[in-house]
Amino acid sequence: FTLEAWVKLKKNPENADWVVAYIVDKTYVPLTHKDKSLNKDYFFSLRQHKKGERISMQGGVGLGDEVISFHSAQFDYEPEVWRLLSFYYDGQGTGMFFLNGKVIGKKTFEGKGPSAPGVRDIGFGERTGSTFAGLPGYIAQARLVKGISNRLNYLGLTLEHPHKRTAFERM
Repeated sequence: FTLEAWVKLKKNPENADWVVAYIVDKTYVPLTHKDKSLNKDYFFSLRQHKKGERISMQGGVGLGDEVISFHSAQFDYEPEVWRLLSFYYDGQGTGMFFLNGKVIGKKTFEGKGPSAPGVRDIGFGERTGSTFAGLPGYIAQARLVKGISNRLNYLGLTLEHPHKRTAFERM
């Protein structure tokens, strides 16, 4: 599945010291918990580094017995700019992050499987748990896609036509 959303962060958020901000959340506890009923579903969030300068994406998948977590590379904060942020999980242990369609993180946990379905409602821009971790910005066109989204360039290929024309005359 792919979790994706267009996100625009605020230049001056109400809480400038935020550390984690949720884009999508369906877990109650975003890490492995001794109560296995909490190790289900998924989350997609941002983490702020170097206050107001750098951020990274985080994603997690609850497998039932545990929650596996993924992290992207850090990138510039860039407030007031709409960006497409995406987290993809293949159901077999590999998670990938995309910034405006380009891969900026990938990790594989060998021998892992699909997300375990949970009972919590899905939340956008906030945690479904007991602590506040709201997104200091705006969300548009958030969606959950089965498989990998067609908006993502996961192979990293750019195709160019060498002849700069699309029709040929046969002589």
